[in-house]
Amino acid sequence: GNLFLLGSIANLIVAEQAARLGVFLTWRRHLRVGLPASAVFAGAKAELARNLLLLGAMACVALLLTWVFSNALVLRHVQRLWQATRKLAEGDFSHRIGSTGSGELAELSMAFDTMAGALEEHTTLLLRAEQKYREIFDNSVSGLFQSTPEGGFRQANPAMASMLGFATP
Repeated sequence: GNLFLLGSIANLIVAEQAARLGVFLTWRRHLRVGLPASAVFAGAKAELARNLLLLGAMACVALLLTWVFSNALVLRHVQRLWQATRKLAEGDFSHRIGSTGSGELAELSMAFDTMAGALEEHTTLLLRAEQKYREIFDNSVSGLFQSTPEGGFRQANPAMASMLGFATP
């Protein structure tokens, strides 16, 4: 139970030492060296506990550093991209991220800014074209109208309303 027996190597060492002293031991006589198991394993248990504590502390530090650097290097850029897409969806085509780093997220930010610029330009051109159409439609001396598939009026310009006897379209 509480003794740890060392095997045949210890027996051979003791038998060899005995032979040098002139005492010859036969194999029928056994030599056993016994030590308490708690004494044999005490140092190993203490070292194991210390190593496990250090390993746990190093794992906690590694997780903390991973969290800090992921926030600094990745999540901050992802949040800026997310906010920019939300502003773009709300119709703010002038919003830019303005990323000046390197790596995939910086390239994605620059591509987003390029896309937002193109959308802003196209939207501006569409608004100008719509405004030009509206001015031509409203200020034309000819009667212009749009009809529904059933033949009803969808919209008419002031000239058409005047031709039909109405004050306003």
